Amino acid sequence: MNQMNQTYGVPRDIYARIKIYGLLLRDIGILGVTFVVVFTFQGSIFPPNAWLQTLLFPIVSTLIAGYLIMPVNGGRRNYNLFWLSIRRHRFLWFSFEKGGF
Repeated sequence: MNQMNQTYGVPRDIYARIKIYGLLLRDIGILGVTFVVVFTFQGSIFPPNAWLQTLLFPIVSTLIAGYLIMPVNGGRRNYNLFWLSIRRHRFLWFSFEKGGF
């Protein structure tokens, strides 16, 4: 007798994203990769006697990457909003005439 009509109790959040301390695992990975890339290219960008720039570059770069992956209202991230603001609007037309609409 075939009993394939049973329910197995699959949890509702089976497709939920993995979070560690409230941060998505992907975001933590992006910050980690940014930090490693910054330290990799840091020696080729700044001379050895520029100790202040060498110290501040990884900190500022990681903070900028953290800001860009932070969510904002509407479910998007800051890098999405930045990309939407700089891309070309093909169907939007601006008049160059003074007082024209």
